[in-house]
Parts: sequence; structure tokens; C-alpha cells
Amino acid sequence: MSRPRSPQSAFLLRVLPLLAVFLALWWFLLLPVFLGWERASTDLLLSAFPGAPLQTGVNVSPDGIWTLQAPARVNGVTRNIRLELPQRLPTQLTVAIPLFWAIILAAPRTARMWRLLLAGTAALLALPPLGLLLYAIHVVQIYVYPGTPVVLSRTIAAVDYIASTVAPYAGPVFLAVVLHPELATTVLGYDLRAPEIAH
Repeated sequence: MSRPRSPQSAFLLRVLPLLAVFLALWWFLLLPVFLGWERASTDLLLSAFPGAPLQTGVNVSPDGIWTLQAPARVNGVTRNIRLELPQRLPTQLTVAIPLFWAIILAAPRTARMWRLLLAGTAALLALPPLGLLLYAIHVVQIYVYPGTPVVLSRTIAAVDYIASTVAPYAGPVFLAVVLHPELATTVLGYDLRAPEIAH
């Protein structure tokens, strides 16, 4: 008689093929759509800076090099700082969405499944423009404001690292657990809805 699978093993058996499917779908089909959203939303954020020059925004060359014209106040005048980055960073910032889809669809079934998918996807669509904006702030701080206090400069560096390197991979897991408490209960063995009351 075969031994029954643990909830963790059953979850892994469901999530691994879903990860393969959604990552392939993301890479071969959805990536241009997500990058288009990232470019347009980042362009809008940069252009919203008070006094931003007309050239402020994002350009992408045919070979995939992203150029950010980021506004900065220098000697009382707002001017653009030109930042070049390879497509790796914009691409990395969009991977959270297919990871989230796979986790949610592998989680215990719930009537709220589609609402969870929509809510999580909407939240994660904010990550790419936010990540690029924080990257721009970090680079501008290094080269334009080298005299920034150490505590502030290290905080900016840490926030940039979390947004661009940690959040795309850890963010979907955290968001899935928050939005789908049954996932934490079944797979992690922790009930977010029933906090322990001290006596």
C-alpha cells in the first residue's frame, strides 16, 4: 500500500509543472507585453517628476538596451541623467507574475481563485516600474549626489537591491500566502486566520 503524500509533496507535484508551463508562456509569448507595460508605466512615472524636461522617459534600442532619461535637480536646475541598462533587469522584474500564477493555481482550490489571480497580478504589475524607478534613484544618488549621508545611501542601495533582486522571486510567494491563507495552512502548517492567543 503506497504511503499517502504529504500536503507539501502534493503541492510541489502540482506547482513544478505549472511553473514550467507559465515560465515558457511568459518567455515566448507574454514577455513583450509585460515589457511594453513596464516601459509605458516607467515613462509615465519619470515624466510626472516636477519640472521634468520633455526628453524624460524610457527608450529601448533595437538590440534591447534600455535608456532611462531620469530627471534630477542639480544646482537648482532639473535636468535629465541618462542611464543605460541591459534588458536583463527589466525582464527580471516581470518574472514575478508567472511565478505567482503557478503558486496560486497549485494551491488548495477556493471559490476566490480568479479574484486572487487578478488581485495578485495587479499588485505585481506595480513591481517593474517601481523597480526601475528605484534603480534610477540609486544610480543617480551614486553619481550625482556622492556626498549623500552614509545611512541614506546604504538605505537606497538596500531598497534597490530588494526591489530588483529579491522581490521578483520572493514577492510572489509572500503575496500568495497573504492572499490565500489556506496555502499557508495546508502547505506551511501555519494558520494566518487564527493567531495564537496568550493565556
